Order: sequence, then structure tokens, then C-alpha cells
Amino acid sequence: MNKSAIQNQLRYIIAKEQYMKPLLENEIITEEVYNEVLENLYNEFEVWRYNRIQNPGIEFRNKKRKTNNDLAELNPGYISLTELAKSKSQKSIGYTIQMWLRDRGTVDFLSIWENKHNEKFLPIPMKLNTLTPKLWIKTTNSIGIVSRQGRNGGTYAHKEIAMHFVCWLSAEMMLNVIEKYLEVMNDEKDN
Repeated sequence: MNKSAIQNQLRYIIAKEQYMKPLLENEIITEEVYNEVLENLYNEFEVWRYNRIQNPGIEFRNKKRKTNNDLAELNPGYISLTELAKSKSQKSIGYTIQMWLRDRGTVDFLSIWENKHNEKFLPIPMKLNTLTPKLWIKTTNSIGIVSRQGRNGGTYAHKEIAMHFVCWLSAEMMLNVIEKYLEVMNDEKDN
């Protein structure tokens, strides 16, 4: 094998191990992009001429990667605000969640919930007009909301917080909650 062939093999291996695999593992790129780039490099460097290096992507094509990063799996009992927002509007789902979070009543509710359930909560004054789920989580050490972009991402919240979100989205749902609450209160009063 000549010096040029060895260099091409090394370039391919370095690209695969140092650049492409970390991007795939951190879900910055998809498996399709990973395989496509490696195939292009494989052909460009003519690595196929030498038997020692397999065609790219075989390890990922033959088996489905199991991700342990799914927010729903990592936070059992939490409800996807992203999915709830989709039911209201197919457009600007993230913006819908941000508008809810920028409401003074929402921030007050979240602060009360966090104070009750999270001893590490940091109640700090925030500018409501720039508040996002990630900013809320980062600056307050919130545990009631989790959020991540990308594959298997979205914004999830504890079921009590999700109920607040649903009531904010739908006046009809708010009325149903109030009616149920009053019904329960009347039943307790009668007994």
C-alpha cells in the first residue's frame, strides 16, 4: 500500500471517529446525514480499494439505536406541552409556549409550584417579555418544566403545570375545571 493510500485511510478514520461519531452520538446530525457523509468520504478517499476498512454506516444501518435521551422516558409523569400546543395551533408551537410563560399569572403559578416542590428553586425577578422555557429552567433551577431542542426534544411539564397550560390554552377547559372543583366542593359540603 502506498503512502497516499495510507493517508487517505487515516483521513477517513479520523473523520469518522473524531468528527462524525460525536456529532451523531450527541444527536447534532441524523443517522442519514452521518451515513451520507461517510459514504462520500469513503468514495472520495477510495478507501474501498483496501479491505481493512468497512463501508460506512454498517453499524448504524443494521441496528436501530436505542436512545436513552427521550425526555418523555427521562421524566415519567410529565406531559408534553409541545403536543398540547399542537392541538391548539399547528403554527408557532414554541411561540405559544413562550406566550404562556410570559404571562404574569403563569410565572406566579410556577413560582408557587416550585417553592412547594423544589427546595433549590431560585425565585428571581425576570423580564417577562423575553422569557423562554430554557431561560426559566436555567435561572430558577426549575424542576417542574424540562425542555430540549432537536430529536426526542420538546417542552414537558409536571401534570399540575400542564393542567395550568391547558386551562390557559382553552377557556372551555378552564370552565370544566372550575365546574368539577365546585361539584367536588358541594359533594364534600353535603357529606
